Amino acid sequence: ETGAIRGRELLQARFGRVVSSKPLHSPYPLRRSVMERVETDFPDVVERTMHSRFRAPTDLSIAASFAQHYALALGAAVLGGVNTEYLHVESNRLEWELDCIALSDDVDTFCINETHVPAVIKGAGRRVCRNAWFERSMLFAGKNRFRWGHPNGAMDAAIRQVNRFGIFTGIARAQSVEALVSAFRHIADLLPIDLFVEAGAKEASESRRCAAGGAFAAVAFEANPHTYRRFVEAVTDTGVRYEHLALSDAIGSITFHVRKSASEKPIADGQGSLHDRPENSPGYVEESVDAVTLDSY
Repeated sequence: ETGAIRGRELLQARFGRVVSSKPLHSPYPLRRSVMERVETDFPDVVERTMHSRFRAPTDLSIAASFAQHYALALGAAVLGGVNTEYLHVESNRLEWELDCIALSDDVDTFCINETHVPAVIKGAGRRVCRNAWFERSMLFAGKNRFRWGHPNGAMDAAIRQVNRFGIFTGIARAQSVEALVSAFRHIADLLPIDLFVEAGAKEASESRRCAAGGAFAAVAFEANPHTYRRFVEAVTDTGVRYEHLALSDAIGSITFHVRKSASEKPIADGQGSLHDRPENSPGYVEESVDAVTLDSY
């Protein structure tokens, strides 16, 4: 950070302009002529940085940030773009993030870096990083955007989009669901699928979409009897097998909780549950529903 701050101070003194951001942790092309110009124009700072045994507050971050901004200020560089990811070595999601990148064709570069965290977390993070990297190292072999015949994948963009939203507000939840559906559709396009199963199907919209494509069969399960009666006619003749059944870990009869309206009537809104949620007002109507397991079905 101090190296970037020092560079900002030099640029402001030389050009009267303030840098408001710093480059990401990615590889950048550097022009020899610009690097020589930096060394010529700021000899004392470059010399001091070269002879610092350890990082010092007076150092200049030349290759990582200063050279790019200086080149732009001189008119010796142009803006470009690169799809990059930054991973924290101590993150509990590191293995998942590496898997996302491995499945994607959208990431050009990524950086695994260590930030300031307690030593016990650092140790665990290093172990996770080491194990995850060795397990996945072969997955990254040849994954280079600039190789011949590279496909324009959309997987990682969809996964990043899903991860961007929370699920605790109405708008964010709707955005998250939309992005999750988009991510699933991209995955479905990549995998050989014979059967699509939709649990808690309501109007069976995704099943109907899959059946319309004709690539694989679709089965939609709706446990709420009121929701099932509401949509069964619309789903008929769409190619979807629409079942009034609950999916469970055992075959038999289960109690399904259907939300009630203010007038104490059951609601066919797709918000029913196998679980009784006491926070819901004015409560639930209990319905007995046949249940199957996926294996038995």
